[in-house]
Amino acid sequence: MDSIHFEDIPFEQIVNQASVPDFPMDRQGTYTRGELSSFPAYMHVELVNGYLITPPFVPYIHQCIITELLYQWTQYIKEYELPIKAVTAPFYFSRRADDRTVLLPDLAVVRHPGSILCPDMNVLPYFTVEVTTLGTNCLDHIVKTRIYKDWGIREYWIINPQSSYIETHLFQDPEPEIIETYPFGACIPVRSNDGLSIDTSEFPVEQHT
Repeated sequence: MDSIHFEDIPFEQIVNQASVPDFPMDRQGTYTRGELSSFPAYMHVELVNGYLITPPFVPYIHQCIITELLYQWTQYIKEYELPIKAVTAPFYFSRRADDRTVLLPDLAVVRHPGSILCPDMNVLPYFTVEVTTLGTNCLDHIVKTRIYKDWGIREYWIINPQSSYIETHLFQDPEPEIIETYPFGACIPVRSNDGLSIDTSEFPVEQHT
């Protein structure tokens, strides 16, 4: 399958918002998964249709949210003894047929009965989460939504600490996509896992000055 193409997505704007320093801009759009694997792990670089992108610095509040999510998923998995794993960045995911797109979700859940021993996953998740920032709004809401849907991801959440809401996407081809929005503090059902709801009452609220 060919690489994903988003002719209507302003990649230049995305790269300007969250660009990789010290790499030639004239190469943007041509990078591959093989080149990405040679970069230092601390760079946390993603690859979108051949464009190298690195998210802005992740503030403490984002880590608090991801930690709480991981805790609740882990408790659920242990309680029901499920053959799935919840992982957080830096775990990279890509589709084997496309060497020009590699993503680094803030949290992902995979059906994987064994141990996860490397950060480069050879299976795709079925549930993903991105905690968005002002610099990654376009990337998270438009580009990654399309990629995750194209990959066959079942469910995708976008968490926005700036406005204290969670936007959930349930992809159910050939049926229409279901999008719902919840405020921080809500108990949100995970539609891809029966019996699991995420309590967001412990999510910290970003303080505005």
